[in-house]
Amino acid sequence: MENGTHTNGRTTHAPTAEVRFIEIDLSDLGLPADMPTLDHHAVAAAHVYERFVAYADEGWEWVKTPGSRDFDGWVTSEGPRGRILAAVRLLSRRVAPPESSTGARPAHGLSAYRTRQLTGRAWTAEPGSKLWKSFS
Repeated sequence: MENGTHTNGRTTHAPTAEVRFIEIDLSDLGLPADMPTLDHHAVAAAHVYERFVAYADEGWEWVKTPGSRDFDGWVTSEGPRGRILAAVRLLSRRVAPPESSTGARPAHGLSAYRTRQLTGRAWTAEPGSKLWKSFS
């Protein structure tokens, strides 16, 4: 038996996921490595979210959010004023697009994955597609 889902006599294969660590440099921010409060943690996580956008545009998503208290991907180093957050290592995955996908980016420049992430629905070039009408 083939590995996949059978639908109407056809076998459809689940998209495979690419997994890797993405390291983002934070050393220029000079954030303290010690994050005793949720506010400190939120500031560091906000910088990670902002710098991860370029990867999200290519379809990457992290497996464990840096906003969670038990996230362990922080990289520290000694700075002139003590220990600082030097970087963050994010275990990330990207699901391969369906085989029928052309891979071409739409005119607005964002990938289909990022468009769905930002809007919750696919954007089309059809007039009025930004009016939040239902897609079936």
